[in-house]
Amino acid sequence: MPVPDPLRNADPERVMLQTEQLRMHHVNLPYEVGGSMIAGLVLAAVQWGSVSHAAVFGWLACLAIVHGARIMNDLAEHRLPVGAREKWTLLRRVHFHSAVHGLTWGLAALLLFPTNNFEHQVFLALVILGMAAGCLTITAFDVTAALLYNILSMGSLVLRLFIEGGEMPLAMGMMGLVFLGVTSLIALRAYGNVRVSVALRNAEAIK
Repeated sequence: MPVPDPLRNADPERVMLQTEQLRMHHVNLPYEVGGSMIAGLVLAAVQWGSVSHAAVFGWLACLAIVHGARIMNDLAEHRLPVGAREKWTLLRRVHFHSAVHGLTWGLAALLLFPTNNFEHQVFLALVILGMAAGCLTITAFDVTAALLYNILSMGSLVLRLFIEGGEMPLAMGMMGLVFLGVTSLIALRAYGNVRVSVALRNAEAIK
């Protein structure tokens, strides 16, 4: 039996916001999964000669499982009768996937990080930062999903760069922290704009 959404009847504006967030998550799912898998395959190919092959295969398998589970969950949700789609419960599942997706890319910063190979370290950092920017673009309407992914994916990279030590890795780690802070502020601002837009639409609907 689905868990009742406590805000479904009490706050029509919140329900409208949740409905729009779920719709956008569904629409953007192919871009999220496709972009992540392509970036993962490119990263694996470039790092192949610099890290353990077992680490590459293991990480790619984790990424594929995470996205496969997300696709199956999305398909299952859309088979539910409309009345059974408790929005808050469905959003929590999406947020859980965002967290696991972020953790998987954070794991790349640990498993696919080549010690004493600065060129490949830079490439890894660029891919992870690029994924964070891409995720922000397609999840700005849901600040929880955006922040979960960005913090969990980039936190491991920053930590690994600090552990590596040296002038350039430390500088890259600091820039990673700056990037994380800026993208978090952008996500909060974008989410605020989405809420204003939904509030205006709700006001129009009840006129």
